[in-house]
Formats: sequence, structure tokens, C-alpha cells
Amino acid sequence: MCIRDRNIKGQGDLLRQISGELVQQEEKQAIKEEIMEQMVASYSVEKSVLLDTKPFKFTIDFTLENEQKLIDIMRSLLLKFDEKYRDSKIEEAYEAMREIIMFRLHFPGTYVACEQEYLQAIKKYRSQFELVKVMYRELMRTLGILNDKKDFQPESSKNGVNISYRKEGDWANVTIKVEAVVPVNIFDFIVFIYEMDLFTEWMPYCTECKPVQDFNHYTKGIYMKMDVPKPLPKREGYLLGFAADRMEKNGTIVFVSKSIDEDTRFQNRLKINIPETPPDTVRYKIVSSIYELEPIDENTTRFRAVTNVDAGLQNIPTFLLRWAYRKFGSMMFEKMLQRIRKLEGTQWEDRKTNTVNKDLYQHFRTQIEKHLAKKKQN
Repeated sequence: MCIRDRNIKGQGDLLRQISGELVQQEEKQAIKEEIMEQMVASYSVEKSVLLDTKPFKFTIDFTLENEQKLIDIMRSLLLKFDEKYRDSKIEEAYEAMREIIMFRLHFPGTYVACEQEYLQAIKKYRSQFELVKVMYRELMRTLGILNDKKDFQPESSKNGVNISYRKEGDWANVTIKVEAVVPVNIFDFIVFIYEMDLFTEWMPYCTECKPVQDFNHYTKGIYMKMDVPKPLPKREGYLLGFAADRMEKNGTIVFVSKSIDEDTRFQNRLKINIPETPPDTVRYKIVSSIYELEPIDENTTRFRAVTNVDAGLQNIPTFLLRWAYRKFGSMMFEKMLQRIRKLEGTQWEDRKTNTVNKDLYQHFRTQIEKHLAKKKQN
């Protein structure tokens, strides 16, 4: 063989070696992508959860631990998720869910029993994972709006209730924000907000509000109907409403709601059945809605809220719609904060103890008492 042929052969071997290494790298990446795609398709876990940039620091040497030890560790992580999910600690439940998924990506693929345990757990918790993911994202999004002070303009300020609004680009609807310190026990606030069938007693134009699906004791599918003045057609909305316990984070309890009638993926995965809109009715959309409650003491509550509703109004000048949204939002919150000061002898007072929501109320009561006791000690 001549020198030229040997050079060509050597170059060919080198190219094949490099090509083989590249193929192996591509295959490894493809396998990783395939695993993630299978999780997304079969178990409702998105890549954004798997590829979250927040680091995890496992203290486990996965290569040295035996399979049973890893199974025990995974079971403990599932118990942690169960506990946080049950106690309406949305942020902690989301982090526990992430930890479970990241744990799977670390243990050796040869551990067949560990893999089966994981797949069974994911299948069992499929609905809870999907729900936590949606609630966490909406909670973070609306908290961001609640804490954002940029571009809000004053609408009214009276009786200690400060209401402001913000235009949202070219949209006709506006974001309404309210802040107030109210001489009302926080537990009265919780019952007032969560007993949704009584919204008809105080919310303007609301003629029906009821839970249509219970996901857990603090998360519900909600139907709300509003008979607005004629000639406008009736309005209806299908919502996801949930409470989140943030007492250990910043001493608050929050209530969040969002429209779900356009989210077909969420409907399918949680088996939600939303009927067609009647001919004489228009769907409205809750763009943002969050109520935050913070106990100052046993008889005083700091209340903050943000709401942005698209009522589905068309062929009306933008300036007029913005004015209407501002006035309606202000009227709703003013009426709410007036009504909540006088609950003695009303249905709300009875619901404190005589209600299907008593387990949730007891949990919040315990958390609030702990928080206030700690606050007194400090």
C-alpha cells in the first residue's frame, strides 16, 4: 500500500471514529429527549418542569446506593408531595413534584424495579401533577401583577380603601387593584370569599355561582352567571378557583381564579366537561384574579386584590369600555368590603361551622392561630 493510500485510510478511520462518537452523542440525546417526550405524552409532565434551571443538589451517590434504598427515597419524596398538596401549599407541592421528576433522571436505568415504582407513582399522581402545575403558574403570574406597582393610576380612595387601575396596551379591559386594611377577622374574609354560592348576595349582576367539580378540598371548577342590563346578553364563565396557604412564606392566604373554557388540554387531562354556550349568552374571561389576605391581629386584616375581566363586549368604543370596567371593578370591591363588615346573623356566619368546606376552614384556622401566636412572641 502506498503512502497516499495509507493516509487516505487513516483519515477514513479517523472520520469514522469521530462520526461514531457523534452518533453516540446524538443517540444519547435522542434517548433523553424520548424519555422526556414519553413523560410529557403519558404523564402530563412538561419539559419546562424537567428542564427548570433552578438547581437540585442531591446528596445521594446514585451509583453506590442499592435499588431498594432508592425506592425508599422516592417513596419519601412522594409522601412529601402528598403532604404539601393536601395542605394547599402550592409552591412547595410544585417543588416536591419537580424533585420527584429530577430524581428519576438520576437513578441508573438498569434499576427495573425502581423504574416500575416511579411509573406507577406518576400514573397515580397524574391528575394532581397537572393541577399543581397549572395552579403554580397562575399563582406566580398573578402574584407578580399584585406586587407590580408600575403604571397603576388612582381610581378612588375612601374609607381606607384604595383602588387603582392600569391600562393593558391596546386592550379595552383594565386591571383593577385594591388595597385596604379592614377591621374584620381574617376568617370572616375566608368564609366570605370561599362560600361562592353566596356571591349572589353582594356581587353586582351575579345571579348564579356554584361549584361544578371538586378537585380537592381547596380547588374547584366553578360556574358563574351574570344578568347584565339589557339589551346586553347574559354572561357566563367556567373557572378554576383555588386557595393557597402561604402563611409560612409571608403570612398570607390567597385565592386565585382563572377561566378554563378555552384550555382544552387542561379540560381533557382533568376530565372537565364544559357545555356549549346558550344562544342568548356570551362567555366572559377572567384574565387575572387574586385575593390576598394577611392577618394583622385577631380583628384586622390587610386585603389586597387584582382583577382583570374581559366581559366579551364588542362594537363599543375603547375609552367607554375602559371607563365601564373601572367603575364596575370599583363598585364591586366597595360593595364587597362594606358587606363583609356585617356578617353577624347572616348565612356566612352559619357557614363557618355548617359547611362542606369545614376541613379547609379548620386547616386555615390552625395556620392563622400559629402565625398570630408567633407574631406576638416576636
